[in-house]
Amino acid sequence: MGVVILIAEAAAVMWFAAFCGLLVEQYRSSSGAPTSRPDAVGRTFVGNARLAHAVGLGILVIYIAAASLNQILGLGLDLPL
Repeated sequence: MGVVILIAEAAAVMWFAAFCGLLVEQYRSSSGAPTSRPDAVGRTFVGNARLAHAVGLGILVIYIAAASLNQILGLGLDLPL
């Protein structure tokens, strides 16, 4: 059973390396291509994605700070870290 898992993990690593190689190749081939400005829907999508990312990171920072303070001060809150 361990050999099967080892083979599966090796295959996953090789697939990830190939995928990263394809991403790099696409970046290199498109670096000189002209870019156009996104339309209103595209700008809205990118803006919403940035906002969601910022809110998620903010909540993560607040949660980690609260859980750390709970652990340090022993406040008795049920916040697993």
